[in-house]
Amino acid sequence: VRISSKDSSAVFEKSMTFPTIDIEPRFIFYKEDVLGGTQYNKALPENFQLNEEELVLRAEPFFFSRENSSRLSYTWPMNGEEIQPQDKPNILDLRVNPGNSGSAAIGLEIKNPFSSFQSVAKSLNINY
Repeated sequence: VRISSKDSSAVFEKSMTFPTIDIEPRFIFYKEDVLGGTQYNKALPENFQLNEEELVLRAEPFFFSRENSSRLSYTWPMNGEEIQPQDKPNILDLRVNPGNSGSAAIGLEIKNPFSSFQSVAKSLNINY
């Protein structure tokens, strides 16, 4: 910033430098409850026990470009096979048939199709 008097008899100049922070895109898995909504106060761990017959899984992305946030691509593999969400690309509704038990590896890859540097993938293991 440069400030001077009208007649330029006094001139003041000051500059500042702000460091840029390199933040990698990421996302967090949350459980969504039909009555209570998304449980943002508790992120799902990488391994957890499912005690209900249904799980609504929500992924919230962070540190992606705002201009293209509605155009992010979501790829959901379950046990190695891609599955499609029903309504919203960041929400997956999973159901377990009564009496069944086992585990499922649920993954998610989020990509910004307009920036090759903005992509992230991770998975979680659900025991039921």
